[in-house]
Amino acid sequence: MSIFDTLSQKPWLPSQEKKDNLHTGQSFAFESSRVALICFLGSITALFSLFFVAYVGRMAYGDWRVLPEPFLLWINTGALVISSILFQKAKNLSNKFIFDNAKYYLLAAGVFAILFILGQFKVWNLLNSYGYFVDSNASFAFFYMLTGLHMVHMLGGLVVWIWSISQIFKSDLSYTKLKSTIGSTAIYWHYLLVVWLILFCLLIVT
Repeated sequence: MSIFDTLSQKPWLPSQEKKDNLHTGQSFAFESSRVALICFLGSITALFSLFFVAYVGRMAYGDWRVLPEPFLLWINTGALVISSILFQKAKNLSNKFIFDNAKYYLLAAGVFAILFILGQFKVWNLLNSYGYFVDSNASFAFFYMLTGLHMVHMLGGLVVWIWSISQIFKSDLSYTKLKSTIGSTAIYWHYLLVVWLILFCLLIVT
């Protein structure tokens, strides 16, 4: 029984009473690692929300300069989207304990994530070569700060990815633990994709 089924129960109905009488005592439970991930994502959401609000508020000042969007940002976005899709594919296969196939999707997902990070460094170098330095204008500073903050969380995810890769190629791997880790990593990657898409949209419209 899912948490949504539990919340939608109507104990005053005779039909629900019959179901309650058959209750086995099993309760709905989250994995501890999944609860920790949800709490962590909540804190990151609060952090990025504060920066996004500050970004929008700072735009109102007259000295705000529009930062150009190198085409490489679109390529980087595509790499991150592909990485997220591959992580989801690895998650789906690991849920079925098909780790022989999941490991290749997991490996490819990390490669595209690394390409995204390297691409972001390239964007920084391009903007610096055009004279858009971090201390030149508030809009430039926000760009470097927000993309840098996002990249730090990407690097944190790659640490978990490296651990997963090191485990999935072992002959004596812990299936249940690895399944949980891959699932949490996929959720984390989807989250980072959403954050990046919001940030990218802000850059485009401003």
